[in-house]
Amino acid sequence: GTIDVVVNNAGYGLISSPESIIDSDVRKNFDVNVFAAINVVKNILPLMRKQRSGYIFNMGSVAGFAGAPGWSVYSAAKAAIAAFSEVLAADVKEFNVKVTVVEPSAFKTGFLSSDSLIDLGAEAGEYTAVANARDRYLAGNGSQPGDPEKAAEILIGLSELEIPPLHLYLGKDAYQRASAKLSTMTSEIEAWKKTSLSADF
Repeated sequence: GTIDVVVNNAGYGLISSPESIIDSDVRKNFDVNVFAAINVVKNILPLMRKQRSGYIFNMGSVAGFAGAPGWSVYSAAKAAIAAFSEVLAADVKEFNVKVTVVEPSAFKTGFLSSDSLIDLGAEAGEYTAVANARDRYLAGNGSQPGDPEKAAEILIGLSELEIPPLHLYLGKDAYQRASAKLSTMTSEIEAWKKTSLSADF
C-alpha cells in the first residue's frame, strides 16, 4: 500500500524565564518537538520516495516565528521545525513529495493543561513580562479562539492541492503576529542594509 499523508503533531509546551530553564527539560522538549518529528520523516521518506508522491505536514507554531515572553525554549523548538521543513521541501521536491509547516496560534485543545505544558515559572518579583504572559495564557485556557475541527478540514483540503503553501499560519492571531514580525524585519533589514552590504570584499 501507500502512505499519502503524514501529520507530525506530537508536541508539548514549556514556559519559563531565561534563568529558570532546566537543561534536562530543554532536551526533553526538543526530543519530542523536534527530533521525534525528524525521525518520523526519516522513516517515511523511503516509501514516499519510492512511490514518487506524498505530503508531510509538520506542526510548528507561530511562536517559532513570532515568539512571546516566557516561551523561549518552545519557540526555539518550533523555529527548528520550520527551518527543517523549509529545507526538507527543497530536498524532496524531485520525488513529488510536498511539505507544509503549519504554524497556528492558540487553538482550543489541551495544550495549556498540566498534561501538555511544563511550567518552570520565574523568579519572584522579576521577569514581569514572563509572569504576565504566563498568567494571560493560562487564564485563556479553554477559551482559545482556534477551532481544531476547522484546522483539520483545512489540512484535508491542502492535501488535495497541487501547489500547497510551504508555510501556513492558522488563526487570526497567528496571521497578525506573523505579518507584524515580517514588517518589523523588513524595516530593520532595510535600515541596516548599508552595514550588511559593507561586509563583502
